Amino acid sequence: MVYAGDTSPARGTRSWTDDQLATAVRDARSWRQVLRNLGLYPGGPNHVVKREAARLGLDTSHFGVGLRCSDDELMAVLASATTWTQVLTALKLRPGSRRCREAVEAKAAQLGLATDQIGVAARRRRAIPAEWLSLDPDLDHLRNAAEPLSTAWFLLRDLWPAVPAEPRPYDLLLETPAGLRRVQVKTTTYRDRRGSWLVRVGHRPDGSPTRADFVPYDADEVDLFFIVDGDLLLYLIPREVIEGKTSLCLRDYTSFIVGDASSLLDSRSPAGPSTSRPATAA
Repeated sequence: MVYAGDTSPARGTRSWTDDQLATAVRDARSWRQVLRNLGLYPGGPNHVVKREAARLGLDTSHFGVGLRCSDDELMAVLASATTWTQVLTALKLRPGSRRCREAVEAKAAQLGLATDQIGVAARRRRAIPAEWLSLDPDLDHLRNAAEPLSTAWFLLRDLWPAVPAEPRPYDLLLETPAGLRRVQVKTTTYRDRRGSWLVRVGHRPDGSPTRADFVPYDADEVDLFFIVDGDLLLYLIPREVIEGKTSLCLRDYTSFIVGDASSLLDSRSPAGPSTSRPATAA
């Protein structure tokens, strides 16, 4: 061992290198142990070692905590654990210790590992009442949900839609900087044989038989179509773009997609979100 006494060795005459100091700090749980790891007596140049460690930006948050795991072990524990109790127990630390948790979080941050997900699933399960977890989305209700979805989309953009008091060709009357716009809200749960959503954008003339052919909306009836497909993608299509059409294959109008509400199709449950999206083939 090298005894340095009260002398503060210059950087060029030190008995250790920067890499050796980094290794000594990483493997130690106290400054006394750092000195031992460097081959110095406990009464050696503690202030010099601290100064050089600060210069190198070495992490000492694990001192006094007993974080005795490798980087790979910490990574594996954080990847598999769902609660902080599991994390601290797996690392042989006190499960209820805030200091131990802070040491793990500091080490994880140094390694670029995320810890935000720890405990999230458990909190979510506790927060959601059981009666809501059993509810699954059903596209049979899409027509009822479409108008509120369109209203929310417009309101978030500081546009104020109004619902007509009497039946009109449009569903919403929209205030925009360019003036009033009439919006027809459409939905679809039908696909063609290639899997594209099909939507009807025409209507039967007033007073016509139920089997009458559909006709396009006129320019004095509708200005915009807000369409919600079975994947809950949102489209905003000007009437003049589809002039004369009574139905659309939405695969050809992806450039008019303005939003995605597909997260509403997720069924939150202890097992995780459901990825099933029911659809009726045309």
